[in-house]
Amino acid sequence: MNFKVVIAGKDDGFLSNLKELIKILNIENDVIFTGYLPKMNNALWELYKDTDILVSPSYFESFGYVFIEGITFKIPIIFSSQNDIILEDGKSGIYTPYSDYKTLAKNILQSINNRNIVKYLTTNASNSIKDFPDWNSVLKKYYKIYRKLK
Repeated sequence: MNFKVVIAGKDDGFLSNLKELIKILNIENDVIFTGYLPKMNNALWELYKDTDILVSPSYFESFGYVFIEGITFKIPIIFSSQNDIILEDGKSGIYTPYSDYKTLAKNILQSINNRNIVKYLTTNASNSIKDFPDWNSVLKKYYKIYRKLK
């Protein structure tokens, strides 16, 4: 099986450990580090377009933007944070306990090998956010709050 792992985002203090592990495993040619990708120049959106599976192995996801972005691009999501507001295990995403690398590997392979599961998950995930407010509505509400505070 031929694939690349792309690790995007800023360093939260684990990057040097991760790079050392990748070197020990001798998989440097299979891993790409992008660093932080700003949305302004579309680099993040271009990455999403080329993504087959979105893996968010975070213990905690504060806002869940990555989930909404992945859903928007119809990418199946494997997640580790207890985020039952946006994703539901087995329905709109695949939950993997934090740091359970064996289950994570099994779930990635399942997503690669079973396109029916992927379609089921991405369809349900898209339906789960269809009633969310659009970005313009959210910005207008934030602007109203800002004006009141000012």
